[in-house]
Amino acid sequence: MPLNYHKPGIGSTAEFQSSGVPFITSDTSSYTVDLEFVTSAVVVCSTGDDNSVAFGNLNDGVFTLPNGTPVRFEVKCKQIEVTVNDGGVSVCAEVTGIPAKALPAIDQNNLGSVA
Repeated sequence: MPLNYHKPGIGSTAEFQSSGVPFITSDTSSYTVDLEFVTSAVVVCSTGDDNSVAFGNLNDGVFTLPNGTPVRFEVKCKQIEVTVNDGGVSVCAEVTGIPAKALPAIDQNNLGSVA
């Protein structure tokens, strides 16, 4: 008798409501995190000025980080790009059980425009 267990997918609400497994890293130089699973949230803290983070977006999706204040982003992503110009940047990603390949590439130009 075959068993067809439901596997978590990008539309699985429960995966984003439950506690994620933490992925934690920190560095004083720029780095890119390539995750094997999709995040439900990412907390980033900068210990310097002029540092930024992007979430694998294709078009200018860069956020400048405030110095010393943790910032929580509730984002579905599989890549985190950190640019460090001063001090360092720590990242704590809440990782779901959804494989990264389930998240399609998103072009922000297809989501909306600013006039």
